[in-house]
Amino acid sequence: DQVLLDTVEEVESVETEFWDEIFERLGTQIKQQLVEYETKYEFDPISIITVISDTKKITNLSKGIERQLGEIIIKKYNVLKSKTMSSIILALIGGAILGIAVVGYLYVNGRIAGISGLLAQVLQPKSLLNNPAFWFLSGLFIIPFIYQLFVEPEVVIKSSLIGLIIAGIFVGFGTRLGSGCTSGHGICGMSRLSVRSIVATVTFMLAGIVTVFVIRHILGVAI
Repeated sequence: DQVLLDTVEEVESVETEFWDEIFERLGTQIKQQLVEYETKYEFDPISIITVISDTKKITNLSKGIERQLGEIIIKKYNVLKSKTMSSIILALIGGAILGIAVVGYLYVNGRIAGISGLLAQVLQPKSLLNNPAFWFLSGLFIIPFIYQLFVEPEVVIKSSLIGLIIAGIFVGFGTRLGSGCTSGHGICGMSRLSVRSIVATVTFMLAGIVTVFVIRHILGVAI
């Protein structure tokens, strides 16, 4: 039954004698569990069941169960869709915060909040503590540690150390060659409709896509 239920979303309809048999057995098990649960915890008869799934589609599964349980309402909760919506909301919030940060930095200091440019300013041995670039970069460094006190992010790094070092060198070279990076050109420049920044962003994004495709899918190298 479990193997068949794993493929239930691939069929056009579950309103057949074959699937009725499968769902009848499943429905009997669910009813027994509900009776035990209601008896053990002295609950009123359960009228709503939530079907939780991490697959894209759970229509047939919930429909088959609902036909066997009569008046009990079946609610669907798609974990995958929930995660996707959560990711979209977090991305929107993150984008808004980035926008506020770069606009605020430009308004207060009259300079673009490009990370490679800010890092270059910090590396100049002048008055470090009076340098706004130092405090901006310090915030970028400290905030993730504060964030992880409340949320445990899923961070997975599969690349090797040598691969990360080589990539960092190329990124550093590219930012100096292009006079900016994803923050300077991609966020600050494009938001100001700078043609130079739009061309630069399109160029390095396309270069990144082509590089990953060639290395991983043509050469088959995992770095």
